[in-house]
Amino acid sequence: PPPPALPTPVNVAPTPPPPALPTPVNVAPTPPPPALPTPVNVAPTPPPPALPTPVNVAPTPPPSAPPAPVGVVYVSPSTPPSPFFDELFAESLKGTTGFTSTVDLKVSFASPQAFITTFPKSFAFVAIGPFPWQFTADRHYFVLLETIPWTILSVLVLLGIINTLRSRHRALSLAIFSLGLFIILTVYMSNFGITTRIRMPAFFLLLAFVPFGVVEYQRWKNYIYNFFM
Repeated sequence: PPPPALPTPVNVAPTPPPPALPTPVNVAPTPPPPALPTPVNVAPTPPPPALPTPVNVAPTPPPSAPPAPVGVVYVSPSTPPSPFFDELFAESLKGTTGFTSTVDLKVSFASPQAFITTFPKSFAFVAIGPFPWQFTADRHYFVLLETIPWTILSVLVLLGIINTLRSRHRALSLAIFSLGLFIILTVYMSNFGITTRIRMPAFFLLLAFVPFGVVEYQRWKNYIYNFFM
């Protein structure tokens, strides 16, 4: 069945409104803050006294020039430069090193074939070079005073090394050191000026094989003479 209906309220009094706040009567307004007193007859601050102007002050003398050296001859700018310095300046502009003493062939590591091709030539340049066709300046021909005798002695050095292979094996350490020095110069150096200075110890060590080379030359000479006779 449906729920029963709520009873309707009868003669219910309405809720009265809240009482209003009382209005203030005869309230005095807040007075403003008192103004600051105006200063009367205040003396202004005097400016700072000016600095006294110097009178009859001697001017600062300029710094003395350094004494001129005695016995020094000054060269006028009109003097023509030395040919050596002209060549030095020209080489610096070209970007070359060592005053045209750079080797024209270096060891190539691009491929095994390139290494096999360039290493023997560069080794010959280091061991008995430079050669006349590599000279690019007139002063380079002075090196022939070293290379020509060394080329002749290198034949006796090779014969001496062959002679020492039979009995004097201790002397081969000199040849091994010299060979290693030549290989290092071949791989890492490309300047004849540096190479000719660094290889000098190897030259002095290899000269020890020259007497054995003379003995070996006599032995080969006798062998060839007996073979044809």
